[in-house]
Amino acid sequence: MDYTVVSARSKLLKKVQNLGDSASSTVGFLPREAFVDYAKKGHILALTEDDELLAYIMYRYRKNTIVIVQLCVSPLHKGKGFAKLLVNELFEREKDCISHMQLSCRRDYNLENFWMSLGFTPIDERKGRATTRDTVLTTWIRRNTECQDIFALLSEVDKQRTQVVVDTNIVIDLYDGSNNETKTLTQSFLAGYAEFRISKYALDEINRNDNPTVRKAHRDYAKAQFALTESTDSDLFKTIQADLLLQKPSVEFSNTWFDICHIADAIAAGAVVFITRDSAWLNTNISEYIFAKYNLDIMSPGEFVNSVDELASPSDYAPIKLAGLNLDFSKMQHSDYPTVLNTFFDKYGEKKNEFDLALRTWMASPEKHSILLVKSDTTPLCFVVTTRSENRLYVNTLLVATGAVRPSLLDTFVKRVAFKILDSARKDGIAQIEIATEKIPDDTVKSLMACGFTNNGTTLLRIIDSRVISPEQVRPIPLLHADNPLQIAISRYQKDRSAGKECKDLVFSLEKALWPLKITSSGIPCYIVPIRAEYAVQLFDENLANDHVSLFSNTKTEPALSIENVYFKSKRHSVPCGPARILWYVSQSEYMQTGAIRACSYLDNVETDTKKTLFKKYHRLGVLDWSELLAVGGKSDLISAYGFSYTELFDHPIPLAQVRNFINNPTETFQSYTKIDEPAFTQIYTAGVYGGSHG
Repeated sequence: MDYTVVSARSKLLKKVQNLGDSASSTVGFLPREAFVDYAKKGHILALTEDDELLAYIMYRYRKNTIVIVQLCVSPLHKGKGFAKLLVNELFEREKDCISHMQLSCRRDYNLENFWMSLGFTPIDERKGRATTRDTVLTTWIRRNTECQDIFALLSEVDKQRTQVVVDTNIVIDLYDGSNNETKTLTQSFLAGYAEFRISKYALDEINRNDNPTVRKAHRDYAKAQFALTESTDSDLFKTIQADLLLQKPSVEFSNTWFDICHIADAIAAGAVVFITRDSAWLNTNISEYIFAKYNLDIMSPGEFVNSVDELASPSDYAPIKLAGLNLDFSKMQHSDYPTVLNTFFDKYGEKKNEFDLALRTWMASPEKHSILLVKSDTTPLCFVVTTRSENRLYVNTLLVATGAVRPSLLDTFVKRVAFKILDSARKDGIAQIEIATEKIPDDTVKSLMACGFTNNGTTLLRIIDSRVISPEQVRPIPLLHADNPLQIAISRYQKDRSAGKECKDLVFSLEKALWPLKITSSGIPCYIVPIRAEYAVQLFDENLANDHVSLFSNTKTEPALSIENVYFKSKRHSVPCGPARILWYVSQSEYMQTGAIRACSYLDNVETDTKKTLFKKYHRLGVLDWSELLAVGGKSDLISAYGFSYTELFDHPIPLAQVRNFINNPTETFQSYTKIDEPAFTQIYTAGVYGGSHG
């Protein structure tokens, strides 16, 4: 028997298509073109003997997770263990780069024992959508303890789904089962990505049918299979509706009027995709206008399925959503006391006087406790109490005003606060942060763990290692349990390095988990990347806009110093690939101390594609608006996106003349990226952090 990756030109592809078609009632319907798309990506693995197809597995990626789309065995060879062989083979092939394997399976298939025998664990279940009968889908995951991405191991698989609103024509298609493109929405794996809903206007539109039998059938199906959108902001709906009516002429109660109501309702409810087969709304000027202004993508069923991996789930980091909040990070003042008491007491405990006593105690000892208050204009959003002991920072309390922070913003907001605390602690010489978890909701804990905080019993622990060390100095961390993912990763690094294996990906992950640690002789590529001052301010360099940044100082520059961000460059001047370390050279401008290297980041990935594709994928990071992005790269439609994270601003910007000395190039002007060796990177980095020629 042989394992074969099925290509788009392989004769084996037709056999895979035929087997998939014959099993569509159980594995889900896919048009033949979809099999071709998976084959082009190399995401079909087949098991063959001689020229016979025994079984195949088809999959896609979601972040660090492989999602199994179809697992199909030839009827002639069922019961021979071929499904297990394929799953295990795929797992072995991909285990260096995935944290989990995931699938959705109908409960009435009674395959629980089979999935458990393969190491899968059920973590969630939900009602199946877009089918003509009631079903329950169970989500199963198989963890990979050998994953080299520490952050993926620290975080649980994202069980939140993106809200997707479907048009009335999609509802009717699914009921009739007559449209093959729409039938692709019935695939079980989509349950892990999307929560399909309808607006109440779909029921109004169905009610217009003159045939009472058809009208009742469509209405009953829509109500049984789809929840209604939950928009409570009627004023927002009316504003969007009026705007769209101006953009596209309509007649009241025509299809266009209903379409506008559907779309306005979807936007007001926080949906990110609207699925329709109406060509008037697909890939037109009005759809581009709606995406650019409201971040709602209007797609056909086929377009949705093909791009589902790129959906931003509710828990995806999206700093753009915070931009309008005018966040203010500052120490709590006595004048804030009444508002803080009334806003947070019910998050702290059951009784108001309990929080009142604690609050007065903290405020009475400013030499011992620091209180960070995060506001949106004058509205308190987050309350953080910290206690410092030598180089340790203990977070006694971290409370979020969930009523003031919408659920869709919560993950992004918590991560923004976490990185603010983390960066401030780094500047203040803190070596470890501990957060008491007793009064912190599970969602907040999950967001903190995505920032490198690790569960250490009753607290979350974040190590901040500000050293530049040799590989020999990488040692286990005494504070962590032996089975902690970070501790396991350190042990694996020591073992792999002793065996002479390349460890650059693991070093990359370790440095981020212990940020701002730098390990020499890592093999990680290093680059100097030029950036204009105005983009640096927007993306990360709040020091250019503020003369001094101190612990819990105020800043209204969003998304400066976000954990994750993206920078667009012309394809011609793009760094070849990540992961890498990058030093940001901020070009000379009217800002003070420009024409210098001012920061260091981790380059997670480099992606080249069309402007529209990259804008859709990275718009949530709040980098450029559509008109600004169009100017990148000139007339070429292809540009590159740098995904970067964990930016460290230098206290001592390094001017051009000094940088030239470090890289031994007296004429370098940094018009494009420049690759440098690790010794040069280390010299520049230590000079930026410590000043002078510190080594």
